[in-house]
Amino acid sequence: MLTFEILSDAEVQVTISAVGDYADVILSSGLDQTLLNSIRDAIVVTEAEPCEQLGPRILYVNRVFERMSGYLRGEILGLTPRILQSQRADENAKRLIRESLRRWQLIKIQMNNVTKHGEDFEVELDISPVKDSTGWLTHWIAVQREVTQEKL
Repeated sequence: MLTFEILSDAEVQVTISAVGDYADVILSSGLDQTLLNSIRDAIVVTEAEPCEQLGPRILYVNRVFERMSGYLRGEILGLTPRILQSQRADENAKRLIRESLRRWQLIKIQMNNVTKHGEDFEVELDISPVKDSTGWLTHWIAVQREVTQEKL
């Protein structure tokens, strides 16, 4: 099991719970940055709230996200992931995402997004709630895989 905790705007703590008798492994910020930037998918971490109105603010993105979206980390932090939604984004998909966030439920869905420069691309979003030790929702983590070529 892999869990994430936001320590600051520039630091994410990754915890890997191994199978068997191994203890949890807490990765240092230097190593977790390397790991998160080595993943082939885009990673986006947001605040837990607000789910309504503008949506939660982005707190972390990896380099794959920067390449996929055209937004640099400094440009996107503090904004909502909703700015990525294309004009062609399916209204039902957007509604399902909002409902899942409201209910603290994970969701896996495909939708159209748009880059900083206005180019449409299709993504598969896997959005999961991040909860603290009391079970309270603290953040959302989204793994985004571009599926534009697969759709064609």
